[in-house]
Amino acid sequence: MSGVQEISAAQKILDGKELVAVPENQDWLGWIGDIAVNRDHWLSYAFRGFQILNQKGVQVNHFVSIGTGSGIDAIGALEIFRPQTVTVTDLAPAILSRAKENIIRYQQNGGSQARINFGLGSLCEPLGDEPADLIYTNLPNLPVPPELKNKLMENGVSAAYFDPDTVSGIPNKFSQPLLSLQYAFLLQAKKYLSNNGRVLLNLGVRMPVKTVEELFTAAGYSMEAPTYGVKLQTRAAQSIGSYAAFEKEGIVFTYYPYVAAIEVFNRDKPQSLEIMFSLLEPFKLSAVQAIERAEAGEQIGYPAALFCGRQSS
Repeated sequence: MSGVQEISAAQKILDGKELVAVPENQDWLGWIGDIAVNRDHWLSYAFRGFQILNQKGVQVNHFVSIGTGSGIDAIGALEIFRPQTVTVTDLAPAILSRAKENIIRYQQNGGSQARINFGLGSLCEPLGDEPADLIYTNLPNLPVPPELKNKLMENGVSAAYFDPDTVSGIPNKFSQPLLSLQYAFLLQAKKYLSNNGRVLLNLGVRMPVKTVEELFTAAGYSMEAPTYGVKLQTRAAQSIGSYAAFEKEGIVFTYYPYVAAIEVFNRDKPQSLEIMFSLLEPFKLSAVQAIERAEAGEQIGYPAALFCGRQSS
């Protein structure tokens, strides 16, 4: 999506640091569809997952976004599910204010007039007593480096890192592959789900997918992956370098040469996440290998997926 600087404040939405025009003729579904086809945008996985659930007849009267960022995830849910209530949360006051502004602009420009709640705080802590039918999140994996801890409330920092002091009791089999915050979220979310409620977890699947399956099982959920693909690694040197540092502890993360992986994915159109991993196995790189190639100028990608969990009976 390209920045549009000349439009009035009432006619723009801020996505990250980019100003984006609201859709012409208030065609919000078309606008969301444009995002959904771009697998290098995190919201692509969310919106396609929303569409799949909606096509299956899943009723969502109360939608929750944990760590909403720009609030555009909630706008997609409003358009696709038409819930009666939406709750959005974030850790940083400034980021939550931006989400509020974006959702208000959406509603002022022909969007769904659902009731919107805003909550400030970590994970599910800001949620109230109203059960949620769908709780969506895209959480950071990396513990914040000491030199950035005082900047954790800033956009871009809170999206990439979390404060490890805010979670405890995480089993090593999940903390070592950098799934601490995801495990804490899954445990907390159960308290706030309706009887048939679901969680949606957007995740860079750099760790073994079997570990993700074990994560959901240990937290008390069944799990499936309705959407998946290969995502381009942005800020490659910084991000991959952070994961490479954790490989020294015996964990190996998964990356791919982006161009080759996308060619295989688009050609073979894998029908499951497991098939995608099998097809791309010959191209697999560790984080240490990937950073060497990124520093040489090669584009690097990694597996991404939206996981849907339901509480086990």
